[in-house]
Amino acid sequence: MAAVPSTQVSQDFERQVKRLLDEWKPIKEGYADLAKRHLAFAKLIVELWETARALDRKVKDDPHKVYMRQQLQELVQSDDQSILSRWRTIGAHADILLPVAKHLPSDRDHLYQLATAVKKEKPIQDWIDEGKVHPSVSVNEIKFLKSEDVRKKSVAKATRTQSVTFIFSSEFEAAKIVETLRSAFESENFESVIAEKSVIAECETSLRGIYARLKPKFIDATPPKAPSKPRKRRNDARK
Repeated sequence: MAAVPSTQVSQDFERQVKRLLDEWKPIKEGYADLAKRHLAFAKLIVELWETARALDRKVKDDPHKVYMRQQLQELVQSDDQSILSRWRTIGAHADILLPVAKHLPSDRDHLYQLATAVKKEKPIQDWIDEGKVHPSVSVNEIKFLKSEDVRKKSVAKATRTQSVTFIFSSEFEAAKIVETLRSAFESENFESVIAEKSVIAECETSLRGIYARLKPKFIDATPPKAPSKPRKRRNDARK
């Protein structure tokens, strides 16, 4: 945008615009400091809540905790019971978030998501260094970051897990099956096996040293017996 020559702007209008810019400065400074103040506020909530709990040990009906909850509900203009819990979660992890407060969003819900990330030992500093967490980050973006490691582990496990099916003839005895697959059963990577009852019984006998540990991994594939038909009762009664 081309600069407008100051000679074309009235001095009165110029003063009004300057006043507008002066009004914005404390707003900008306040916003930059807002996350820090919210964290300090949450930390104070935790301290006062612990004080209320200590005082309520001597009386009935928890009047101090009830009073504090009521006052906070009036402050935030909401009777949502989860709000106090969220502030307490933020306050419990404020000491870790305060040193990086200038890089964080200031909204309560954003700080709550970051506090739960700290609780789960997520790499907050790495997220900040990589530009993933910043003052304008959304709640959903933080949730996505929190679940990223879980998704990576799930994909990695799926990649590492492989299924193999062995088919033996009916003449191949259960003992031979167990002997053939012994090294697989003893492997730390062994996940599970679906086998008929005779093979599982032989495994229990042949793998005595380790079977107790492996037992939950053996799944019985023996076909259920067909229900027997009820016998007809003969009616020998004479007419």
